[in-house]
Amino acid sequence: MASEKLDLYKLHKDQYITPKKPEMVKTKPAKYLTITGKGDPGVELFSRKIQALYNVVYMIKMTKKFDRQDYVVCRLEGLWWGSKGPGDFSNEPQKALSKKSN
Repeated sequence: MASEKLDLYKLHKDQYITPKKPEMVKTKPAKYLTITGKGDPGVELFSRKIQALYNVVYMIKMTKKFDRQDYVVCRLEGLWWGSKGPGDFSNEPQKALSKKSN
């Protein structure tokens, strides 16, 4: 009999559901697979890094699944900073950032 999949979104729903008003969310330390970079996320290098990340994630998932420790792969999350640091960067030109990173 297969055990139920571990689903971190269900387990930590309070950390993933967006509240109507901003609030501080406290989390326990955890390990993550990440990529880093600069510039436009639409460039080929970014796509290759994301593909490599998912290849590793699904290799780990299949290994764990064969050991009867299946889990739901988490959604991709990202952090983005503008050229002027934190703040409203919704109008930040991605192409300009791309040129800086080359």
